[in-house]
Amino acid sequence: NIKNIGTVRSLGAISMNQSGIGFITGDSGYVLKSVDTGKTWKEINTGYLASFMTVQVVSSAKVFVGGSGGLVLLSNDSGQSWSKVNVPIQSTVDIQYAIVNKIFFRDSLEGYILGYFFSPLKTIDGGASWHEMGFNFSGDSTAADVDFTAIGFPTSDTGYLANGGSVFKSLDGGNSWKLLARPG
Repeated sequence: NIKNIGTVRSLGAISMNQSGIGFITGDSGYVLKSVDTGKTWKEINTGYLASFMTVQVVSSAKVFVGGSGGLVLLSNDSGQSWSKVNVPIQSTVDIQYAIVNKIFFRDSLEGYILGYFFSPLKTIDGGASWHEMGFNFSGDSTAADVDFTAIGFPTSDTGYLANGGSVFKSLDGGNSWKLLARPG
């Protein structure tokens, strides 16, 4: 059954935890929340008008959203209030063009921020502090200069990272990456 959530806005991402608490993000600061595994949705106000491209529900209370202008917001009360996260985005262009398009947490402490026009960021303290990943790439290093769009870890040691058609693999929990495939 497809349910109409009552919007004509462009939607960016969805994230839901095992407890059935979920969020959907979209343009112009649009955020929806569900507490019943998506049966019903309620619009919530973040106080920001950024186009949100990503959302990550870390726990029943902790939620991150990110989007245009390199903006990252955090809620520690399941979306009732939001605060701007100080992330060290060093954009290769004016920060207004930086776009956070992926926030991903492996567990409650280790997380990643990916996007356009900046180096990927990592936290190991639940998002209290962020730092550039400091890649140690092997293979064609020019492939590491493209904007990153996806990351995943099927095991604690093995991870995959994608950008512009290139795929990288880590066998040490993300400390170093090897180019697996590149377009062309």
